[in-house]
Amino acid sequence: MTEEKKSIKDALEELSNILNQAQEENEKYLAEILEQTPYETKLAVTAWAIKHILAHAREGGSYRYLIYDRLGFDADAYGVLQTAGALEISNEFDIERMDNIKEHVREHKIESMKSLVGFCDEPGCFDTAGSGFPVEGGYRWTCYKHWNEHKNKG
Repeated sequence: MTEEKKSIKDALEELSNILNQAQEENEKYLAEILEQTPYETKLAVTAWAIKHILAHAREGGSYRYLIYDRLGFDADAYGVLQTAGALEISNEFDIERMDNIKEHVREHKIESMKSLVGFCDEPGCFDTAGSGFPVEGGYRWTCYKHWNEHKNKG
């Protein structure tokens, strides 16, 4: 390795260490603020944020749109929220993807995929599961209809 490449590599490593240290300090600072925040305030802020993040998931938009327009932050929040995972969350949203997968599983009656998409485990039923109950040798996860049938048997 040439001296120039080694020097660049050392500089990049130093910058990486500085960034990691700044992120750790920021996380400590945020934790201190949260420790001083009343429970009711944390709950209200979390509910408000979830509401707006879910709207972003349903309606779409860029990361910048999420943090500036939906959540109302200024440019100073960009790095803080990106480090916290907001960019990754924004990029992952595709609410219709799971709906499309469920539709495909129903349409093609793919029994082996039912547990992955939250469908009733009763053979031939492709309704959404919402009720679970223990049975000999395991656990059942069924739609209301099949849960009710099981309940009325016993």
